[in-house]
Amino acid sequence: MKTTKIICIMFFALIINSCNNDDDNGNSDSFCVIERTLNESITEKTAQLIYLDSKNKYALKFYPNSSSIDEVTFCVLCNKPEGVAVDDAVKFTGELFFFNSNENFNPPIGGLNYYFTKIEQIQKLTF
Repeated sequence: MKTTKIICIMFFALIINSCNNDDDNGNSDSFCVIERTLNESITEKTAQLIYLDSKNKYALKFYPNSSSIDEVTFCVLCNKPEGVAVDDAVKFTGELFFFNSNENFNPPIGGLNYYFTKIEQIQKLTF
């Protein structure tokens, strides 16, 4: 009986520890250096800095250049840009990469797009 309890405790500790890997934390170096396929380059795109609670990551959110608001793009970042606060509007230039199939960035519904993003330039907008 005592051995079974110890095995159960070790099993649950292993599961909990495996769920808290480096890729879940917002500043993980491994998340930033994974090889991914380039989707497109973006130049001077207006977006809003947000925090994705479900992913533990900062992202730039924007809508496509169409009349529909049914599509939203999230440009997931390695780190929060300096001098920019959550909900600030920005203009950025960078590269959008597809996430690999083993990364947990599958959109929960159609119309949402997630891309890993390398920022070349970012500027906070003031109105």
